[in-house]
This record gives sequence, structure tokens and C-alpha cells, in this order.
Amino acid sequence: MNKIIAILLALVVLSPMVFAQEAVQIRTRDPENEVHKTELRERIENFSELREENRERIQAAAENLSELRERFRERRELTKEQIQSARERYQTAKENLKQAREGYQEARQNIKETQNVLAKCRDGETESCVQAEKQIKFHSKTFLENTADRIISFLEKLRAKVEANEDLSDEEASEMLAEIDAKIAAIEEAKESAENLGENSTKEDVKESAQVIREAWQNTSIVAKKNTGRLVNEKIGGIVVQIEQVRDKLDRILEKLQSEGYEIQGIELIYADFEDELEKARENYENAREIYEQDIEPGQEDEQMREAHQYMMQAKQHIQNTHQMLRNLVINIKGLSNGQRMLEEPVESEESEITKEDAESLNESAQEE
Repeated sequence: MNKIIAILLALVVLSPMVFAQEAVQIRTRDPENEVHKTELRERIENFSELREENRERIQAAAENLSELRERFRERRELTKEQIQSARERYQTAKENLKQAREGYQEARQNIKETQNVLAKCRDGETESCVQAEKQIKFHSKTFLENTADRIISFLEKLRAKVEANEDLSDEEASEMLAEIDAKIAAIEEAKESAENLGENSTKEDVKESAQVIREAWQNTSIVAKKNTGRLVNEKIGGIVVQIEQVRDKLDRILEKLQSEGYEIQGIELIYADFEDELEKARENYENAREIYEQDIEPGQEDEQMREAHQYMMQAKQHIQNTHQMLRNLVINIKGLSNGQRMLEEPVESEESEITKEDAESLNESAQEE
């Protein structure tokens, strides 16, 4: 479990000079800072008016975040053994995918080279031409088998990520796993058409097998793209919930500071921006989630997935903004007497971040086409 505020405080201690330049100073009693005091008072007056006008919106945002937190309380809890087992399956699938890609590329190159040989064959009865005809069938069979294996390995990799994901409810995970299993079965069935190819197979047999695998992938790619994006988006939702837990702590700190007579209008300005960014992150997460929950028609998936991806990137940017504002809030609260003590009280939260693997997963389904 992380102590988020304590971590931010540690960052401030490590590099006070850097963060101090970024902070909004609120020490209004400084006689050498009269210009800043005037600007700050104007901002505070405007902020007070804006806060009154937007009170209902702020309350609605708080309710929305509470609903999101309730949904994430239904997330499943996995044991370390379950997570480790899923990660091992993920690594196995990842290695299988790498081998299938290599086999795919090798078979593809072999087909091209053999086609060049056949292009020079005017007399199909020569030994070299007869041999080339056999080779092209073999390489085509290998190519199609590796194509199917690429798709299967990709889906198994996605399946393992779902199994290890704790940002999903049991119902959501079961639904996604059932979809993926059905698509794996469909690709395995399509692969049989390639496995049945032999020396006596005709060009039409090869084309028919290729068409079967192609259609199976087209029907599968929608599920693959949707569930890949959905996993990343749910992680974003989990991060939003964690930041909301920090917000709850800040609420308590600000209330206590007010009750003890501190002048915290400057801190409230930063805090209002922080809340606004947090709400925007939640809205973009929800917009992406809504797209992923829709039935996506074949041929429309690319446009809809791009839209969902844009929402996720916007959510990520707003999350980064909240992190910066948290740093500024910590700096200013730390500058008050007893501020450091309040900040050092822990806020329990699970560590979560959007990893490089998550970003790679968003692009992988397109690569398998």
C-alpha cells in the first residue's frame, strides 16, 4: 500500500528549489510581495464568485466520483499465486507470439523466393519446377499455420492480461474471458483448414484456407481491439479512484486548516483546479468506457477505437495535471505550521500506473492484421 501524500512530500524534501519555483505562494503577510498579494486577492475574489456559480456542478462531480469509487469497490481480489500464474501464461504467450511472427516472416520470404523460381518455369515438367510447385504448397501451408498461431498467441496473451487484472469485477472479467475463448476456438478451427493442406492440395484449396483464416480474424479483431483498450481504460479508472482518495485527505486537511484560522485562499485556488482536472479525467474515462460497452459493427471498429483512445489520452493528460497540482498543494501546505504533520498522515492506496506494456497492447491488435 502506498502513502501517496508522504511520497509527494518526500519529493519536495529532495528537491525544494525546483518545486518552490512551480508553487503558488500563499504567504500573503510578506511585506516584500505586495504586487503578488494584489493579484492573489483578485484571483481569490473571482474564485469565490466562480465557486458559488458552480456549486451544483462541483457537487455533481463529487457524486460522480463517488459512484466510480463504488464501482471499483466491486473489483475482484486476486491472490499473489493467481497473479503470478497469469503473468507466467502471459510470458509464455508472448514468446509463442514472437516465434509465430518469426515463422510467419520466414514462410512469407520462402513463398516469394519460390514464386520467383516458378516465374522462370516455362516447362512445368522439369525437376526444378516440379520441386518448386511442391515447395510453394509447403510454404503456403506453413505461412497460414503461422498466421493462425500469431492470432491465437495474441489472444492468449490478452487472456492472461485479463486474468491478472484487478481493475475488473468478476462479472466483467468472466465476460471478457468468454469472448476471448470463443475467438480462440474460432481461430483454431480455421487453422485446421491449413493443417489439412498437403502435396495434392490445389491452389484453390490454399486460397480457400486463407479466406477462412482471414474471415476468422476479421470477426476476432473487434473483440481483440475492444478488450485491449478496455483493460487500459479500466486501469485509468483505477488511478482516478486513487487520486480521489487523496482528494478526501486534502478535504480533511483544508477543513482543519480553516477551523484553526489559517488563511488558505491561495491553496483553495490550486485545489479548485485540482478538482476540475480530476473531474475531467473521470469524464474522459467514462466516455471511453461507454464506447467499449457498445456493440461495435464490423468495419466501424477502427473509428470507434480511435475515439476511445483519444478519450483515454485526454484522461491521462488530466491525471498528469492533477499530479502537478498535488505537488503544488503539498508545497504550500508544508509551508504552514503543522502542515507537514498533517501531510505525513498516510493515505492508503494501491500502486497503479499505465505501463509501457499497456501502451504496447493498444497497438498490438492492429499489428496482427
